[in-house]
Amino acid sequence: MSDRPTYIESDFFDPVFNDKCDNSWTYPLDDRVENANFLFKHLSEESLRACGKFFSTGEDIKKAYKLILRDIKDKKYKLPLWEILHGAEPHLDELEKITKQVLSDQKTIHAPNFFTYTGLINKIEHYYSNVKKRKCNLIFDSSKEFNLAFLNAFNTMRKAKRTALLFPQRRIPLIAGYKAVLSFKAESSKDNIFIQCADLLASGINRVMTKILIYGENAPLSDAELFILVLVFFHWKDFDDVFCDYVCSGELLFRMYQTLSRNSPQQNKTT
Repeated sequence: MSDRPTYIESDFFDPVFNDKCDNSWTYPLDDRVENANFLFKHLSEESLRACGKFFSTGEDIKKAYKLILRDIKDKKYKLPLWEILHGAEPHLDELEKITKQVLSDQKTIHAPNFFTYTGLINKIEHYYSNVKKRKCNLIFDSSKEFNLAFLNAFNTMRKAKRTALLFPQRRIPLIAGYKAVLSFKAESSKDNIFIQCADLLASGINRVMTKILIYGENAPLSDAELFILVLVFFHWKDFDDVFCDYVCSGELLFRMYQTLSRNSPQQNKTT
């Protein structure tokens, strides 16, 4: 449920659905991540489950809204999020209606998140074309709702004129006209052991990062999670100085280092 605060931040605090937000609210991206982390820290399990129900079914938005208000009231933050959230109240019915429209019978969003998808490819393109000087092919886990949309988006961006736009506070430029990423296709994970391994690794890294964000260096990690943590530090230098742009922030990386140092097994003395 670690993605719920991200949805909350992007929907309830969207200028389209909140009278107390304007277009400046969507930038810079680092601020939005910080807002989502604040919500993740203070929202109760009950609130996260209510939000999860809304974002997967489009139902009970008012219950989720009231629970969020309850949990963040009187919590200190650089922004008065509790007061700002009230700007979404006149738009709850509209947001609920739109959310239901984009949900299929299988509770899967029809329209893919174009910006997240292209942002991921952008990082891969930038990394391979500027760091490794190599080329690659992308394979995604198949999803019948997304496959065609993702393929069309990839082909459009790859055929575009080669352009790199650099914005303030953003180290990685936005790239169009892919050259390092040669192709995109989707395969079923049940038939592809490499996709299964990639998903297992990504899920493990996300779980470790989430625990460290919540508990700090005292995060209770299992042996498998400690293995993931060691693996991250064994390979993070492969990304040179761009690791913190591609994977996590420098602050989180330092927290991970503190956690690893605290959990490192002591060498057994032998006689």
